[in-house]
Amino acid sequence: MTVPVASVRETAVRTLRAARAATGQLVGGLGTAFQALGVLVLLAVAAVTAPAGVGLLLAPAALRALHALARRERARLSARGIEIVPPDPPPTRLRLALADPTTRRELGWLVRHATLGFLLGLLGLLLPLCAVRDTTFPLWWRLSPGEATTTSIGIGTAHGWPDALAATLLGVGCPTRPSSP
Repeated sequence: MTVPVASVRETAVRTLRAARAATGQLVGGLGTAFQALGVLVLLAVAAVTAPAGVGLLLAPAALRALHALARRERARLSARGIEIVPPDPPPTRLRLALADPTTRRELGWLVRHATLGFLLGLLGLLLPLCAVRDTTFPLWWRLSPGEATTTSIGIGTAHGWPDALAATLLGVGCPTRPSSP
């Protein structure tokens, strides 16, 4: 049974579009993840300096920044997919805001987004660059130092054309390991 070339082409185009959309989502979240890192530091400074009184003055601004960032991320995700319904407005008083379930949920989200979201955003930025590097490796491998690794993930060393071409297979998604003599 033969598969029509048009069907294979349509599947490849659909897969590439889905991969580009997913990578765009990861990289798009990098901006708010970087901001989340800043808000997380601000909240940590407010918590550490609270016994001295300075943190109590800083905490309302930090919580406003938290809620504003969460709203921005909801809007970003809603623009790319299913609409995310925002929660009720948080309380304005500090003690009530800290006891509010929405604030606690957003604090948990902030920690995850500032750490794991940041790392995933960087990965989404790095993967296409590594794919281009590995795919184009045979074009420039002769210019690299003698013991430079063949692939972006550090597997093997190119000693000949077969090794350089094996790196291209990794660049286009085939899990192969370049051979070494």
